[in-house]
Amino acid sequence: MDSLNKVKRLYFADALRVAVILSLIPFHTSITYTGNGDVYVYDPAVVAHYLDRSVEAGINAIPLDLFVDLLDNFFMPLLFLISGIATFFSLAQRTPSHFIIERLNKLLIPLGAGMLLVIPLMSYIRNINLHGFNGSFFAFYPLFFNGLRGSVPGGNLEWAHLWFLAYLFTFTMLALPLFLTLKRDEPQKFLARISRDSYLLLPLALMLPLECLFRPGWPGFLNLYNDWANFSFFLLFFISGYLLAASPHLFVKLKTRWVALVATGLFFYAAKLALWNLFSFAYGYNMGTIAAIACRTIAAYFLVTGIAGCAYRYLNRESPSLRYLNNASFGVYIFHLIPVTVIGYFLISLQLHYYLKFALTVLISFLVVFAIYEIVRRVPGLRFLFGLKGPGYDKIPR
Repeated sequence: MDSLNKVKRLYFADALRVAVILSLIPFHTSITYTGNGDVYVYDPAVVAHYLDRSVEAGINAIPLDLFVDLLDNFFMPLLFLISGIATFFSLAQRTPSHFIIERLNKLLIPLGAGMLLVIPLMSYIRNINLHGFNGSFFAFYPLFFNGLRGSVPGGNLEWAHLWFLAYLFTFTMLALPLFLTLKRDEPQKFLARISRDSYLLLPLALMLPLECLFRPGWPGFLNLYNDWANFSFFLLFFISGYLLAASPHLFVKLKTRWVALVATGLFFYAAKLALWNLFSFAYGYNMGTIAAIACRTIAAYFLVTGIAGCAYRYLNRESPSLRYLNNASFGVYIFHLIPVTVIGYFLISLQLHYYLKFALTVLISFLVVFAIYEIVRRVPGLRFLFGLKGPGYDKIPR
């Protein structure tokens, strides 16, 4: 049996990270044409629905809705699981102080740079699209700092999709004492010996009651300080990723049972859809909502572990394309909403079918975001601000 403790990198985790981040472009573009989510530009046919969910959307894009809902059920938990796995290997190669410095440079500096240089442009277009702002970007820029969006009337300041960086840094610092304890000889030997299937269900046993307790009251604000459901949910996936990487016997079980895990996840996902669509109940602390949340939680856990097992079985190999895409993924994550927003803004007014506008936005956005990445990583100052690696890293085997 292959031991995770004998390798320095899991290439399937890189492949999953790339897949999740690349999926952000069609994910956020889909919301432009459904109105069921928070992005920066919306097709005129769904603006009223976005502003008031009781108003029916003028576009009936059921496939896009299902695509967004399915991804939303598991892809961010999967990204936190991958981050936990990466943390295991990163800590094995660094002292605690060097690890903390690396996390500061990789997470907090890009978060600050993104809030100053990336998000204001998208906020500007949202204010044009939804609120009729007609000034220049330079006239709008000071208004971006006029108060927290959602907390102050008319406020624009936010970290948008970069919330992940803030959460990941917070989780890393909170869990670091635990991880350092687990690096000691006795805990490490114990984790390396774990092989019983029941241990795979322990994280779910914690997630399920916490989700049912918190999610009805905190459906998902992503503001870190008042977001108990997301905070506990994602934190447990992050810690689970670390523990799986430290427990090679359990991780190999995912590889051999991924089909059953994914099937179970899809079953509970379908059950969640059935509860929301076949029964009538308001969102809140009631049996219907709690049952739907329980199904969503179970679906997320089994889909994440099953997909990880499938990737471990079939994608755990290095290649030049994976090396390039993995290096590019962080830049794609930071910059992807620029083309999605700008291109989407110009396409929504065209008299084209919304599926064609969706396809054009996705295709052009992929081309533009990689162009932005290639430019930024070649400028040393910008490369540092956004936590990117230079072109030479694409040729370094790992």
